[in-house]
Amino acid sequence: MKTPNALPVDWLSGGFIIINILAILFAWDRALNPPGLIRGYGLLLVMIPLLIFADSRIPKANPDHARAARWARTVFDMIRLGYPLMTMLFFYLTVYRFHHLVFPEMLDPYFAAADQHIFGYQPALVWQQRWDNFWISELLHAAYFGYFVILGLLPTAMFFRRREDLNEMVFATVTVYYLAGLTYILLPVAGGRFDPV
Repeated sequence: MKTPNALPVDWLSGGFIIINILAILFAWDRALNPPGLIRGYGLLLVMIPLLIFADSRIPKANPDHARAARWARTVFDMIRLGYPLMTMLFFYLTVYRFHHLVFPEMLDPYFAAADQHIFGYQPALVWQQRWDNFWISELLHAAYFGYFVILGLLPTAMFFRRREDLNEMVFATVTVYYLAGLTYILLPVAGGRFDPV
């Protein structure tokens, strides 16, 4: 058996989870269901070392193993290498429950005022009115939905075709996502799409 070996993304994910747990604790009176959030994040925090330990104990797949053993190792490898992407949905769905850590209200009015000051108008409002077109909206919604499809398809394709590059791709993707999540906790802004037109 090999020695357990944490990947850089394991340290990054663990750090992100710990920061979120601390944010929940600091925003306890303003968070929605803080005990449930702590349980969820705590479970994810425990999962990381369990995956690292299991990775060192489960033999790597090779042609000499039975087909079921190779298949089981392949499924485990997909979970082991892809769990940071899989947990992003949990983070996305929970971060709004404690995003009032620093500011008690959403900061949209301040950013809208900044838009007004910089551009002389509010682009989100003006562009919604000026380019109110079904086909443009559908194209933009499809492009946004494509973001989620790519997050699933690209890592899966890389797992089977270019596994050596998968760790780097996952690390880069979750780094950007974690930074965006932390920014949202510090600067809660819903965005112009929620402004009434």
